[in-house]
Amino acid sequence: MLFRSMDAVARFTLAARQTAALEARMTATWPQIKAHTPLTYAVTRQQQRLQPQVNALTEQATEMKAMHLRLQTALEQLDPTLSGTSKRMYADLAEAAALHDRVEMLEDPIQFALDHYELANWRLTEIGAARRGQVLEVLIVIILLADFGMRFLDALLPRLSVMFSTVIP
Repeated sequence: MLFRSMDAVARFTLAARQTAALEARMTATWPQIKAHTPLTYAVTRQQQRLQPQVNALTEQATEMKAMHLRLQTALEQLDPTLSGTSKRMYADLAEAAALHDRVEMLEDPIQFALDHYELANWRLTEIGAARRGQVLEVLIVIILLADFGMRFLDALLPRLSVMFSTVIP
C-alpha cells in the first residue's frame, strides 16, 4: 500500500510541477506574442533580423505543445501496470489541485502561440525568399543588358571601322 501511495504522490508531484511550469511559460510568452504580432501581416527589412528570435519562440511553442500532450496523457493514466489504488489516489490529488481544468485551460493558448509563431516564421521566410528572388532578377537583367551591349558593339564596330577607314587615309 505504501509503495502504491508513493507512486501516486510521485506521479502527481511531477504532473503538478509540469503544469505550473507550463502555465508560467505560457504567461511569459504573451508579451512576446504581442511584440511579434506585426510579423503576421507585414514584414519590413529591419524585422527580418528577428528570424532567429522567432525560430526560438517557434521551438518553445512546439515544446509547450509537446509538454501539454504529455500532461494530458499522464492525467488519463492509461498505463495498464498502474494499480487501482495508485490511480484513485492520483486522481484524487489531481482533482484537488484542479490539474484537469488547468491543463485544459492551457490547450487553446498554447495552440494559439504555436499558430502565431508558425505564421510569423512563414511570413519572414516568404519575404526573405522574395527579396533574394528580386536580387537575382536584377542580376539577370544586368547580365542581359551587358550581353545586349556586347552584341550591339560587335555589330556596330565593323560599320564604324569602315566609316573611319574611308576618312583616314
